[in-house]
Amino acid sequence: MPAAASLPEQSVVAEEDKKNNLKLSSKPSEEAFQKSLDEIKGTIDKLQAEMVCHLTYFPVIKLDSPTELKQEITLLLHDNAINEKINNADRSSASLKKDELREKQSEIRKKRMAKRDELKTMSDSLQRKKRDLKMNKDKVKSPYKTTKEIDNQIMKLDKQVEAGNLKIIDEKRILTEISQLNRLKKTVESFDAQQLIIDNEQKAIDELRKTLDDDETDMQKFNTEFDQLKNELDEINVLYDEKKRIRELIASEIERRRDVINARNQFKQQQEEDRRRRREAQKEKREQYEAQRRAEIAARIRENASTPAFENEIYTCDLLIKYFQAINGNSKANDQTPVTTSAFSTTIREPDTSSNTPEGMMLTKKADRNDDYFIGKKNSSKKKSPKDKKSTSFNLDIEILQQLASLKVSIPINVADIGKTIDDLIARKNYYLENQVKVTNENIEKAEAEISALENRSVKGQDYQQEKVVTISEVKSEEIVDNESSSVVDSHVKEEAQ
Repeated sequence: MPAAASLPEQSVVAEEDKKNNLKLSSKPSEEAFQKSLDEIKGTIDKLQAEMVCHLTYFPVIKLDSPTELKQEITLLLHDNAINEKINNADRSSASLKKDELREKQSEIRKKRMAKRDELKTMSDSLQRKKRDLKMNKDKVKSPYKTTKEIDNQIMKLDKQVEAGNLKIIDEKRILTEISQLNRLKKTVESFDAQQLIIDNEQKAIDELRKTLDDDETDMQKFNTEFDQLKNELDEINVLYDEKKRIRELIASEIERRRDVINARNQFKQQQEEDRRRRREAQKEKREQYEAQRRAEIAARIRENASTPAFENEIYTCDLLIKYFQAINGNSKANDQTPVTTSAFSTTIREPDTSSNTPEGMMLTKKADRNDDYFIGKKNSSKKKSPKDKKSTSFNLDIEILQQLASLKVSIPINVADIGKTIDDLIARKNYYLENQVKVTNENIEKAEAEISALENRSVKGQDYQQEKVVTISEVKSEEIVDNESSSVVDSHVKEEAQ
């Protein structure tokens, strides 16, 4: 059975592999990979050497340096050699540009004031909405504050209901709790909508603050004499353009190197992910199969154990009591008529000791048994006639003998023994009824112990439990056969009643 169950699992995994393999690139060659890295490194070394030779006062660029373009320009402006050229600039030109700078600074200040007012209004609105949301959340008295927590609790309760181990009152209580959680989820979702509005406003405020920061940056830029010294920085700009060109070439080579490394790493990661996914899929399928298998075994054990004990024995006792009571009544009503106990025919037949008696048992005549029995009558010196002896003849079918033997009740040899047999059957039935609940509870306790052991065992232990369940099923099958045999007695009782 496990092998058969693994076939759909393998097919599912194979189908997923087929889809994922379309995304996998071909395995990169290690030799080609190393060759590409060496080529990129040689190109970067040449560009570095060119930068050092032609731009002697530029700092040497490192491959792993995260310096941005603006930072590089700032570094360039603060270089000592360049600052000397800036200090020798024409003062008249600087004076004119300062006037222009003041006008631009005034415009920027006005914009910043308007933005600050707008920022204050938006901040007040945001704080008010946050307070309202907090008040609404405080009104909800629940340990679950997010939809994720509520969904997890609902899923946990659903699993308890689906397990089928709860009482009806507990199941109703859990279902009521699930309904309450669903209503709470809707309320929390409304909180999420309010939170989304708050987040959007917060984002707008952050963007507005960012523009203020940008304006501050512009103010700092205007505070410099960068625009006044533009003519003096032409030479610097030429050098900067050359540096930028080389830097872009270096950056492109670094990016190409990164792409080569990422391609190989991505291939390895994809392979590892595929292996992990297959392992997880196989593990999940295996766990599902084992859980289902254990549940089926436990259900069969509980079903077999919950059947009332001695059910078939009690039923057989009832049938035999009615059967012998009917025979006993007929024998008293008509002592001259031979008693015939065949379950299949009312005609008198001679006993067949070769086929209708159990192995090792033989019915003998009364004279051979030396077993005279007494029938209460008036005192008489007359001997019994052959006709009276004939009235004590008594035959039982093999089915009746088997049922009496299975109940461990003495088999009546003649009509006089029927009363004792009926008393024994009643006593046996009472014994079964008195011990029925006790034995049934013991069977249920044993079944629960077997189920607990089943949960704690490995696959080998589960196979052992499966063999025990089969044994219990075989015993039940034998009880069904006994029940079918007892139906013969039932049919004969009906015939006697007619």
